[in-house]
Amino acid sequence: MTWPKTIGYGATLLSATTLIHFWCQIVHWRFRYEHPDGGVKGLSIIFWDYSWIGIVAAALLVAMLVIVHIKKLGRIYETVFYFSLWLLVVWIGAAMIAMELAFVPWTDLRGGHY
Repeated sequence: MTWPKTIGYGATLLSATTLIHFWCQIVHWRFRYEHPDGGVKGLSIIFWDYSWIGIVAAALLVAMLVIVHIKKLGRIYETVFYFSLWLLVVWIGAAMIAMELAFVPWTDLRGGHY
């Protein structure tokens, strides 16, 4: 539990979630360019509209990490650190899947193409 670890990881967490948000917005703009009529539903729309939640969650986790660091609670520090690390991994993975799903052609049972 050192300050460089806390500050560096906090900066990494915040910048990663911010970049994920911008990436989701860029993919959304690209999708609208290629498919002006829309036609996508589900996970992609959730990330296009609510990817900013990752930034808020990261900010809260970084604040918790700093508070726990100041109070010198080693076990809780490690718990928050690894929880936020795995949350980031899951967030990045879900965003990648959601952005790819937007461009996968879908066909419903009635033959409609999306």
